[in-house]
Amino acid sequence: MMIPIKYADGTFSQVHPHALQELIASKRIESFKRSDGWVDVNRDPIRRRRSPAQHQNRSF
Repeated sequence: MMIPIKYADGTFSQVHPHALQELIASKRIESFKRSDGWVDVNRDPIRRRRSPAQHQNRSF
């Protein structure tokens, strides 16, 4: 499954899901499309990748 994205320069493309986090972190994209619509990476809430330490400290 490819994810539609809009780069910071206004051009559109599609990327593999594993590439999305790097593009967000490097501020190379402005938005990406989810099933419920476009997400502005500077405004809308997005999931952040957790570090391994955060996984270990979770209590159930």
